Amino acid sequence: MPRTHTTRTTRRHVPSASRRSSPPVPPSPPRRKSPSVPRSPSPSTRRRSPPVPASPLRSRGYQSPPVPLSGPQTPKRARPAGRAPPPPSPTGVHLVIGNPIQAICWTEDGAPPKNLTIYPRSDKNVRLADNKVALGVHCVEMGNTVQRFIPTVRQGGRLQGWWSTVRWGSAIPVRSEGHILFLRYKGVFELADWEEIMHM
Repeated sequence: MPRTHTTRTTRRHVPSASRRSSPPVPPSPPRRKSPSVPRSPSPSTRRRSPPVPASPLRSRGYQSPPVPLSGPQTPKRARPAGRAPPPPSPTGVHLVIGNPIQAICWTEDGAPPKNLTIYPRSDKNVRLADNKVALGVHCVEMGNTVQRFIPTVRQGGRLQGWWSTVRWGSAIPVRSEGHILFLRYKGVFELADWEEIMHM
């Protein structure tokens, strides 16, 4: 039997279009870095300032004295040497007083009058409230209605005038150094030694 010659055909592997390698992709340019913004440190990384030591005056509850609304006070002037302070008033309140004057007061009908010394202020006005201690010694007490005699004219050697109610805090003018103040309780009309006193 005759041999047949068989030819083998070698197939070459031809890559398909789908399997062909794609051209290389050019590398992308490097990204530009944005300018960095400084970040604020976190509370945990912040530096803590050292504690301020407490003042010993504040720890003890000390408070500074209040500032007066009227502004800084001016220093008091010193009294000139050789000048004595004015005497205190009979009420115990330190007042500038003038020369003493005499007062005659009737507190009961038919009873003899009471002679006492009272002091006016520097404005030459007498206030019963300033002399309540001296008046109280002679039983002329505050709370009682007091009247004073206001002379008008002198007729036949006798003073003429009228009686007026006086408040304890009102000012009674003093005319001269020899001025005599006549007082009585309201409702007292029988004034002992009145005629002799009016002819003085």
